Amino acid sequence: MMVAYCRNVVYTCHRMVLFTVDWIQCFRKYHREYRAHAVQKMVERGISFVEIDEASDNLRIVNEYENDSPYPSCLAQGFTKRDRPLHMVFAVNHLIQTAYIITVYEPERARWTDNFTRRIE
Repeated sequence: MMVAYCRNVVYTCHRMVLFTVDWIQCFRKYHREYRAHAVQKMVERGISFVEIDEASDNLRIVNEYENDSPYPSCLAQGFTKRDRPLHMVFAVNHLIQTAYIITVYEPERARWTDNFTRRIE
């Protein structure tokens, strides 16, 4: 059985191992790998690696995509020290303890409510 130190609960269903992930712990403890798309978007949007670290100090999970392939992923939100809101989509590979940052952006204030955690429809 796969063991990951940031999981909360493990249960089995029809021979599949399913995890309830502690996303924030994984993001903070696992090695981070920035996908090329994420770095490109960070440059275009003027988002620094320091700001990602700052936002990780107060990260909140907005949405989970546990059935994503090849790894489960989530949308997380945090604030930089200058109160800049950031959204990050990242995936987690427990076998090699890596968080893959897929994209990063500053959410549009007009499209989000509840401190940037709920999209306005």
